Amino acid sequence: KKIQVHQPAFAVLQSSLINTVAGAELFFKCENFQKVGAFKYRGATNAILQLTAEQKAKGVATHSSGNHAQALALAAKNNAVKAFIVMPSNAPKVKSDAVKDYGAEIIWCEPTLKAREETLEQVVAETSATVIHPYDNHDVICGQSTAVQELLNEESDLHVGRHQSACGIMTCEAAELSVVVPAFNECPNVAALVSKLDQCLSGVRWEVI
Repeated sequence: KKIQVHQPAFAVLQSSLINTVAGAELFFKCENFQKVGAFKYRGATNAILQLTAEQKAKGVATHSSGNHAQALALAAKNNAVKAFIVMPSNAPKVKSDAVKDYGAEIIWCEPTLKAREETLEQVVAETSATVIHPYDNHDVICGQSTAVQELLNEESDLHVGRHQSACGIMTCEAAELSVVVPAFNECPNVAALVSKLDQCLSGVRWEVI
C-alpha cells in the first residue's frame, strides 16, 4: 500500500496468438510501462520508504549498470533523497543518462563485480549513505513482489502456488515482462510455446522459473 501512491498499477494483457500456440491462457504483467521501464522501481521505492529521516538525510547508494540504477535514482528524487550510483564504465549510455537526469551522482568504476563492490564501499565510507542493494535487500524484494500481488488481484482465478505444476512464471529481463501460465507443466504445447517465445524474444535473455 505504501508504494501505491508512488506508482499506478499496470495492465495485465493477453495475446490470442500466443494463447493459441500454448494451448493455454497466458497473462502478461506489463512492467515495461513503468517510468524507468522496469519493475525495479517498485523495490527501490519501497526500500527508500522504509528509511528513517536520519538515513534519508545521508542519502542512498548502490551499484548497478542499468535498471536498478535508474529506479533508485528516480525513487530517491521523488522522496528528496540524495542518490550515489556506482556504474561500470561499459554501462549503456541511455541508462547512465537517465540516472543523471533523475539527479543522482554517478561514480564510475571498472566493469567488474569486484570493482563495483569496492567502489561502493568507498562511497559509503565517505558519505555514510545507506546501501540499497539491487537484489540482496529484504525491502527491495518486498517491493518487487507487489507486481505479482497486483496480478493476482486483477486475475483472481489464477491458481498460483509453490508446487511447480501449479503455475509457470517466465521473466524477460530486457522487456521486464512477467508471464504467468496456469498449470504450466500441464499445457499441451509447452514445447511449442517455448519455441514461439524464443522467436519473439530473439536476442533477449529470458527464463522459465
